[in-house]
Amino acid sequence: MNCKVCGAPLQQNARFCPNCGTPTDRPTPENGAEARPDVPPSSAPPDNTVHVQPQQSSQPPMYDPQQAPPWAPTQPAGPPQGAPPWVPTQTVTHESQAGPPMSPFQPPAPLPYYQGTTSNRGANMPPTTYDRQARGPRRERNRAGCVLGCLTVLVILLLVAGAGWLFLLRPYLHNIAATQIDKALSSGVQQIPTTLPTVPAGVGAVPIPIQDNTINNLFVLNLAPNNPIKNPETQITPDGIHMNFQLYGFSNGISLKPAVQGGRLVATNVAISGPFSLIMSPDELTPLLNRHLSDAQNRIKHQIQNVQLKDHEMDLTLGPAQTS
Repeated sequence: MNCKVCGAPLQQNARFCPNCGTPTDRPTPENGAEARPDVPPSSAPPDNTVHVQPQQSSQPPMYDPQQAPPWAPTQPAGPPQGAPPWVPTQTVTHESQAGPPMSPFQPPAPLPYYQGTTSNRGANMPPTTYDRQARGPRRERNRAGCVLGCLTVLVILLLVAGAGWLFLLRPYLHNIAATQIDKALSSGVQQIPTTLPTVPAGVGAVPIPIQDNTINNLFVLNLAPNNPIKNPETQITPDGIHMNFQLYGFSNGISLKPAVQGGRLVATNVAISGPFSLIMSPDELTPLLNRHLSDAQNRIKHQIQNVQLKDHEMDLTLGPAQTS
């Protein structure tokens, strides 16, 4: 059979011309239906699984995320060519029947690995009460260590300050104070006359009175303006000689009691009060005073037999003249 339009040969039962596409006039079969190819019998194994049909309800449908949604597109059915492949269906288990349906908007359940990790996370962490009990001794140890460290640092600072005062600062200040006192006493000794009035023959030893104002003037006139020793004031009492002065603005005092030893006037019972005692000790001041008292006695060239203390006055009894 050929096409009526282009004359191309047509195959049997062809519906369109393969050359021009014109539909062909085919004779209708006797039974009035299209001839269909024989479908061979299906060789698929029998399916004994139970298929569950979703229940229709008024609520929105809820599906298992592992199953395909009902609105998934399907492939158009074509002419059967042999037996369709066997597709295993999911069997209904008791867990799936007992579990509630899952909403499509609900996120899927986590994997078993994450479920185990999440469930065991709390078990791996120590309880809160245990943390508090464990941190308590540590804080106490930290406080004890901090206190011990502060005490150690304080002791070290005290040792350093003490060593600096003992070996550096005190010797420096002691030298300054000793130098200033030595200059003041040396200037006062130079004011003592070298000749004394002649004593008539047959007259005993006459005491020489020395007033406390005389000693004050002796120090004031011989102190330099830049001398750190200010406002010296001497007071003579029967108990001894007391001298008060200011050193760098701090009040200080020196007390002593004169005595005669071997015809020489010496200072005994020397005491120092005030901050000046940190710079110079009585044992260091006593030799300095005795040296200048000896220089003063050498200027008058007489021995001293006796010394007597009164209120605001000191009487010296001179002995025979010294031989050079």
